[in-house]
Amino acid sequence: MITARPDIPIALSKPVSLSQPPATPSADDQRPKYRRPESKRFGSRWFWPLVVLSVGLHGGLLLVPMPDIEKPEAVVEEEDSEVIEVVTLPDVAPLPAAADIEAPPAVAPPPPEPVAPEPAASELVVPSPVIEPAVEPYGVEPLTPEPPIAESDPAPAVTDPGPPTLAQRLADPDQYVSYAKTDTEENFYRSVSTDWYGVVFSAYGSIPGKYNPDPSIVVETPLCPTPLPPSEVEVGVVVNPDGSLEGEPVTLRSTGYDVLNEQVLELVKAHAYPATGAVAAYEVKIFVTAMCS
Repeated sequence: MITARPDIPIALSKPVSLSQPPATPSADDQRPKYRRPESKRFGSRWFWPLVVLSVGLHGGLLLVPMPDIEKPEAVVEEEDSEVIEVVTLPDVAPLPAAADIEAPPAVAPPPPEPVAPEPAASELVVPSPVIEPAVEPYGVEPLTPEPPIAESDPAPAVTDPGPPTLAQRLADPDQYVSYAKTDTEENFYRSVSTDWYGVVFSAYGSIPGKYNPDPSIVVETPLCPTPLPPSEVEVGVVVNPDGSLEGEPVTLRSTGYDVLNEQVLELVKAHAYPATGAVAAYEVKIFVTAMCS
């Protein structure tokens, strides 16, 4: 049995007969009905009441008196006003031309200041130097001056004796080491004398002659060389008319030792020859002795 509530109206599309049995539902009635979700139904039911409540609250808020808020006054800085004074310049006459300007009178230079004369050298006062005493460092023993070194006599200057003299070489055994035996033989004499005779004859037109000096020319050696030199040697000379030598003497027969040959030529040059008034050629004989006692 269906009981109707008085607060909820019920709308019936068709009249229901309580005495009739329920009709069999058709195929269309058996299809499911669409029902609105609960959430949408809830929103649609409360939407307008919330809108009215919001409008009422905002209107009441506007009716509430607001307190007066004082706004800060803007401070306006006053600028210092300066008074600009306008000065009127007087009229200035035009400048004269450069040619009309007179040059200022020449001013004589001031006289030079007198210079005080410098004091003479004798008037200058030279301060005496101040000599401070020497300060010895602490903990350092003073140095003892060394005694002066006695100067020795200067060494005699060494002079260059130069080459040995002929007399020194005659007494030197080394001068008799080399002996030219062939120069002492007869063949050497004939060969050299023949050549010399031909030169003299072609130059002066004369044949050399034998000459035995008086006193005899003797060469002595202070040593006893081995082998001994020959006892006699010959030297060719050409004599001028006044007795002087013409050219150099020529050794025709040698002693075999160079040092003895030099001594022979020196004695031949020092000999005084006779002045015959004509050119004469001589073969001079010299004696050689050795100290072999």
